Amino acid sequence: MSPTTSGQTMKSSRSIQEFRLDFFLEEEFNVDPAFTTLFCQACGLADVRVSVERTVHSLSDKFGEADLVVVLDAAGPQGERQKLALLIENKINAGLQPDQAGRYRKRGEWGVENKLWSHYTTVLVAPKAYIDARPDAGFMAAVSIESLKSWITTADANRRNFKLARLDEAIAKKNATGVKVVDTDMTSFRKQYYRFLQDWNKRCGTAFILPVPKDTWWDDSWFQMKVAELPSWAQIRHLARTGLVSLDMRDAPFSKMEAVAELLDDDLKIIPSGKYKQHTSVQVRVPAISSFDDFERDRQKVEVALAVAMRLLTVFQMHRAKIENAYRSI
Repeated sequence: MSPTTSGQTMKSSRSIQEFRLDFFLEEEFNVDPAFTTLFCQACGLADVRVSVERTVHSLSDKFGEADLVVVLDAAGPQGERQKLALLIENKINAGLQPDQAGRYRKRGEWGVENKLWSHYTTVLVAPKAYIDARPDAGFMAAVSIESLKSWITTADANRRNFKLARLDEAIAKKNATGVKVVDTDMTSFRKQYYRFLQDWNKRCGTAFILPVPKDTWWDDSWFQMKVAELPSWAQIRHLARTGLVSLDMRDAPFSKMEAVAELLDDDLKIIPSGKYKQHTSVQVRVPAISSFDDFERDRQKVEVALAVAMRLLTVFQMHRAKIENAYRSI
């Protein structure tokens, strides 16, 4: 169960893959000197001999948060001693925050001034495709997750394979979803969709609820709507680019909900849904929206989608007792 505060659920903005990457790096720095050497070389510190003095995970300070800080006891080419800090930001697909690299540098300078370390390097760790897409990221060095895979030297095959699988998951997530960089067209489209929905509710007597729109990324084209008349385990979605409107019944296996099919008109398709097919959805095909740079051009398509949403709500209300009985049998 998620922790709560003041009745609200607390959720991290970071993905599980990013947390795993944090702890993967923390472990490797602390247990494998060869990994530390290779990482430093990838950061352009080829002539420096190092040992790890300490690592700090999720360091929060006046500059924000650093995913991982690694303080190294370093010896230069002439044997001179110094404290070197690696200030590491891990990314999978989330966009960089405003001036994020600049704040990492300020943290580094603050550490020098306060004698926490004598030198520092800011490092972006991310899939190679992420790094290639952001040549202007502003970090002093960048290390790809693909590189990390070749540096795992554990003799335990099971442990090595486990770590490789976790890194592969991070790379796969980036390849599947792309980088979440704020997109002005999509942000504007979602804001206009939100305003149109408020007007639709007034005209049609409905009460579809969308979250208040915020800055969003490219292809954030799913509109998930709550409706007061639906139970907490049901929602309506408009998958705008795909061209579908669905009534989603969460944590409702298809095997338990299949009987609902006999209640539906022929053009209403009921299918298992979700990554693990743990949900059931009733779907209707609608005109797809292929570009999101002009809401007015696609206003009619949105109107068609909302009309279908009304129809799915009506179907649920007509057969509510039977649908809820099916759900209660789970």
